[in-house]
Amino acid sequence: MPLAARVGRARTPAQIGGYSEAMIRLLRHGDEAELERFLAPLADSSLFLLANSRKGGLSDEGQPFQATYAGAFEDGGMVGVAACSWLGTVVVQAPRELAGVVREAIRASGRVVTAMIGPYQQAVAACAAIGRSPLSLERDLLFGVDLAALEVPTDLAGGRSVCRPARRDELSLLAGWRARFIVETKVEREGPEILSRARVAQELLFADGALFVLEREGTVVSMAGFNARTAETAQVGGVYTPPELRGRGHARCAVAGSLLAARASGASRGILFTAESNGPAQRSYQAIGFRPIGDYGLLRI
Repeated sequence: MPLAARVGRARTPAQIGGYSEAMIRLLRHGDEAELERFLAPLADSSLFLLANSRKGGLSDEGQPFQATYAGAFEDGGMVGVAACSWLGTVVVQAPRELAGVVREAIRASGRVVTAMIGPYQQAVAACAAIGRSPLSLERDLLFGVDLAALEVPTDLAGGRSVCRPARRDELSLLAGWRARFIVETKVEREGPEILSRARVAQELLFADGALFVLEREGTVVSMAGFNARTAETAQVGGVYTPPELRGRGHARCAVAGSLLAARASGASRGILFTAESNGPAQRSYQAIGFRPIGDYGLLRI
């Protein structure tokens, strides 16, 4: 039986008012090229989908970076996609047919949803589509920079600060920092399991060569990582400096240093998002060349 026929909400295309009704189905091996074609002009707000689909493929065995993908198609072309990941987060890029692809990805995955991620209005609409209210509706701002125009801070350019890949013996420290980052940014409330989950997250970044630290006078003072990365683009996340070390430009040096490493490996673009209310972070990122390019939502539910 064809996959589309087995999917509960899949529909056969039919001409209605001059437009083809969308068919919603699960993505499978062979859909990679169409997914890339659809996401290419939306790449700046689709890094999780692009990076994870390339790394984990379109099958879902519950492994890191894998997800259950549902796409909407009209006249043979994709018009929307949602992916329910191994973590229970749902990532969306669906200017059309958002509710349908979100519901189908969740249904087929069988997972409990923990967050909606994507362009802000889409993330909000995705929560409404499944009748769930986010814990917070705070909007993030999306920033981008062409790495050829990256402005390297003086301390980093002059060697007073050094950005380098993290070492394994630093993972305990960095897991603690990530746990504090998660609480400070209200991603999760403080609880007994945060540290262990933070350690797993840092281990994954470390194994992928995507975790960086800033060292100043022999002391690690800040960290940054890539929460999504393709050959072309690095998306920075998890930027953290302990409170007692803030206000000294360490975060911007960590971000710039990580992006210099990405540029050296062939990347040409950097992306990040930060809370609309976080003025200091926005000023820090703009000081190294980032400019606002849209908005984003990471809505916990």
